[in-house]
Amino acid sequence: MDGPESSQAEEVALYRAVDGAERWERWERVCALLPGVRAVDASLLRHDGVWWMFYAVIGPDKRDQRELHVAHAESLQGPWTPHRANPVRCAHDGARPAGTPFVGADGLVTLPVQDSRNGYGGATRWLRFNRLTLDAVEVQALPATFTGDLAHRDFASGLHTMSACGDVTLIDVKRIDRSRHRQWLDWKRRVRRWFGKR
Repeated sequence: MDGPESSQAEEVALYRAVDGAERWERWERVCALLPGVRAVDASLLRHDGVWWMFYAVIGPDKRDQRELHVAHAESLQGPWTPHRANPVRCAHDGARPAGTPFVGADGLVTLPVQDSRNGYGGATRWLRFNRLTLDAVEVQALPATFTGDLAHRDFASGLHTMSACGDVTLIDVKRIDRSRHRQWLDWKRRVRRWFGKR
């Protein structure tokens, strides 16, 4: 189970992939996990018998790039409770989730997050949760940052996502193209968006 981001609907919703002629041809909405929250990049993990959700919240002054929030539940479909320590981290160097949380060999939860100091999706780093309980959260930013040039030197402008998929890790890297052709395409996209909202 996974699903599309639903921040515009002001909820985190759970969707189930429905098999069809093509694998996962359509999505079926199951329920709202966090109603009334404009969350983005919600990432789920079951650890020590508890479901944990890590997410950012859309708000003024790029709140979604500098605040990390946590919620917990006994079952996947909830009810979900936002942690009383929210936001559990406030920092531009790593707060917005950027991939699959995992439990390391030390038994501690680690979460990939975006390092937004050089712009949206500029780099990724890991946060380690030295304590993650229903009562308290202690989080530490690990020193290493990961940039797109790890994958290829032509993509040094950013590394936006690190997500585990079995034995493979999927990454999302970027490069910034400042050519006239690229500027023309960006302008056309902005015009289409503007007219689409009218």
